[in-house]
Amino acid sequence: STGVPPEPVATPAPEASVDPSTGQIVVPESSWWSSDGSHQIHQRSDGSMWNESGQRCDAEGNPI
Repeated sequence: STGVPPEPVATPAPEASVDPSTGQIVVPESSWWSSDGSHQIHQRSDGSMWNESGQRCDAEGNPI
């Protein structure tokens, strides 16, 4: 071992796809924190976004 950590592997962003049986766009589920760290946002497979309080929200966690 050289003591050098291995290069991190870049993970490509998940791509949206279309469900051939329904024709609906399917977005891989994901979650992230808002830029100020106050909200955790979870995006469901239908593309809707929800904050940690269970409110539908925008990408920064603000209720809509």
